[in-house]
Amino acid sequence: RQVLGFWRHAGEKRINVATGATASETERAPSVIVYTPSGYVVVHFPPMGRPRFAAALPAADEAAAAIRGFVSYYGAYTLSPGIVFHHRLIILGTAPGDTLKRFFTIAGDTLSLKFPPGRNPQGEEIRTEVTLKRISGAKDML
Repeated sequence: RQVLGFWRHAGEKRINVATGATASETERAPSVIVYTPSGYVVVHFPPMGRPRFAAALPAADEAAAAIRGFVSYYGAYTLSPGIVFHHRLIILGTAPGDTLKRFFTIAGDTLSLKFPPGRNPQGEEIRTEVTLKRISGAKDML
């Protein structure tokens, strides 16, 4: 029940696994992750500073630019001790469904998600870490 609720994005950084140094940080527009009691997860992480469309219907290049850097999906989640799996069913863009593995810790009102390491273009092993702050919890949803 600790993971249930609405969580707001408070920080996102990429850490060099070998050195422990912060390789980069991402600031996002107001963003949330929701874990529901029924086992669903919603992630809505828009990029910062997205420009307005020139008209009511965006041009193709405006629409493509609007979703660049935007992480948004809906799916089911499953939990194991210290690990949450996001089974993505509907993903913004054209990506097919998949499963994401996230290591997590909860301390007070802070949820930390650590992604499995990957390699950046320079060949360094990098791990993304996202920090979230609780907006609401299980008592608000049950």
